[in-house]
Amino acid sequence: MKLIKSGTISRSEILHNDLYKSITPRPTQKDFNKMYDDMESKGQLKPVCADEDWNLVDGYTRDEILGKQRIDDIKYEQWEFDSEVEKIDYINSMNLKRRHLSKYQKFEASLITYEKEVVQAESRQKSGTLASKEAKGKATAKAAKEADMSTTTFERALHIHSNATLEQKKKLYTGETKITTLHTQLTRKDRNLPKVPLPKTISDVFLADVPYGYEDKGGRGAAETHYPTMTIDELIQDFSKLAAADNAIMFFWMSPSIQYSEVEIKIDNLLVGDKSIDVKYPIPFYKAVLDAAGFKVKQEFVWNKKKIGVGSWNRNQHENLLMAIKGEMPVPAKLFSSIIEELRSEHSKKPDLWHMIKKMYPKRNYAELYARVKTPGVLCHGNQIVRKGQ
Repeated sequence: MKLIKSGTISRSEILHNDLYKSITPRPTQKDFNKMYDDMESKGQLKPVCADEDWNLVDGYTRDEILGKQRIDDIKYEQWEFDSEVEKIDYINSMNLKRRHLSKYQKFEASLITYEKEVVQAESRQKSGTLASKEAKGKATAKAAKEADMSTTTFERALHIHSNATLEQKKKLYTGETKITTLHTQLTRKDRNLPKVPLPKTISDVFLADVPYGYEDKGGRGAAETHYPTMTIDELIQDFSKLAAADNAIMFFWMSPSIQYSEVEIKIDNLLVGDKSIDVKYPIPFYKAVLDAAGFKVKQEFVWNKKKIGVGSWNRNQHENLLMAIKGEMPVPAKLFSSIIEELRSEHSKKPDLWHMIKKMYPKRNYAELYARVKTPGVLCHGNQIVRKGQ
């Protein structure tokens, strides 16, 4: 493309093109009002862009504001484009530079690039130069980069684009809802598949990483963004039926973000004086779950993840591994440092501790609850294991 000329022209000479206008995301009313006030006090600072036939390519909002302000003269630049494709690419690139656009509006602006890349990728795939998965991945990665978001966020936005209602999308336009939050809502049914019952085989050494969905709904660290979650009532029900020996130990992973979150436990028919009443009282989350299986916390390990994360009151860099005892379980045969040093990796993936646990309690009946992978010599229970066909 090359510049033909620039200057000032009557607004009546500028033509509106329905296609070019539809490609340009409309700002929210708040942003429109802000732009209106700026132009009213400072005038038109940035020229609109027209093609060689005087079709308005960029600047529909500026043109609309000048019309409302009854200003006839408009600053312009007239450009010559080599092709219609180049012109669409230019409009798209200008849209993605607009600061006032929400993340979802930037996604919509990058859809043009995505769809074009998919067509080209399919052509390459038919010629045998690119596999289907690789072709789709390249298209997604390029469009995501253009929209200044991760490929994961772009893929979630694609799902929303096909499945969300107009009302749900409006909340994304205004920034009232985040892409991750709406994607979580739309996929909750698929992610929370029927839970696998706990094994009935009795064990005396347990390792558990409970899939609890807590208050951080929708954020990038939200548990249910990454895997199926369970409610506190479901977890208590599971643990109340746990096949644990009379003397047992539980190694229980607990994020500091939720360790002291309180849940209400109901006591039926508590006798107060001569009256029988129902009472609810709050206890820490971890205690409610462990109590259901008869375990009491004795000690803990601290996993230093060596990489700072997110948080509300501080930025978490550690996670706790509680040691809870049932009955008269003896102390370990071998003691280890209370600090576990290992760099964190993917979301919620914990260090492999079975080599340590087996040295602490050798020749026992081991079980891992809510596991994602199978460990030799360990009775492994987990919804995701079954879903993977393992």
